[in-house]
Amino acid sequence: MNTASVQAAPNSSAGTGTKGAISIRNVTKIYDPGGVNVLAVEDCSIEIAPGEVCMIVGPSGCGKTTLLNAIAGFHSITSGQIDLDGQILCGPTKPLADQGADRVVVFQNGALFPWKTLAGTIGCCPPKSFACWWRKPRRQYTKKLLKLLKRANASLHKSRF
Repeated sequence: MNTASVQAAPNSSAGTGTKGAISIRNVTKIYDPGGVNVLAVEDCSIEIAPGEVCMIVGPSGCGKTTLLNAIAGFHSITSGQIDLDGQILCGPTKPLADQGADRVVVFQNGALFPWKTLAGTIGCCPPKSFACWWRKPRRQYTKKLLKLLKRANASLHKSRF
């Protein structure tokens, strides 16, 4: 099975008592289409503090979207537990999280340019997408976003599609 790499970069506001702490403990997801077990996520554990920036990076089919969809309440989990701010989203007695406005999924297909690298895609983002950077030239905020990738040890992906 291909695996995802999870990197969290501390934020200056992380751990300040704000909402948004996510705890993923020993989560496994097995799809069972027609009696064929397909292991999508295996024994995944992540602790993300409020305000922390977290990237889940990995090859296609390794379970990144499945995990995010479980947090959002689109998919159930087979085992493990996911908590948001100390409250159970899904777990042994509740395999499917309730959908809520406190969790949002932005689907990647409408936000990516498949013919560009990650750095190229970031450079094409409308400046107003980043409210605090919208007055800066495109190169400046692209550079800033690439620095965030580097903080999360994901900068090696900047030249990939």
